Amino acid sequence: MSAEIKPNTFCTAVTCMDGRIQDSVTAYLREYFHTQWVDIVSEAGPVSSIAIGNQRISKAVVKRVQLSLDAHGSCGIALVAHEDCAAIPGDLAQKKPIALEAQRRLRLLFPTIDVIAIWANLDGTIIFLG
Repeated sequence: MSAEIKPNTFCTAVTCMDGRIQDSVTAYLREYFHTQWVDIVSEAGPVSSIAIGNQRISKAVVKRVQLSLDAHGSCGIALVAHEDCAAIPGDLAQKKPIALEAQRRLRLLFPTIDVIAIWANLDGTIIFLG
């Protein structure tokens, strides 16, 4: 008898605190990572803070991501940039390089975990950045 392969239970979203994007982001990540739950690490503009190396925010975010990995066995991390961010103004073209730099930094810290970057539009569409 072979063991049943169960889908991953948790993934982790490093996302802005903006409530307008939360439903579409969690729905997308549940499907992308094949999980039931999404741990939310929320901060105002966390992707930019990680990319530019804001030590205070980066350390706090990394600590919460590590907790998600340790306590819930999170199988993946998503960095979420979004349209109409109050903390970090700019459009997709301006924020994509920032999101990809944040992704690069988290991949260095968590080399065995799948780390992706996505863009959330306010209409609910999600764009995979990398």
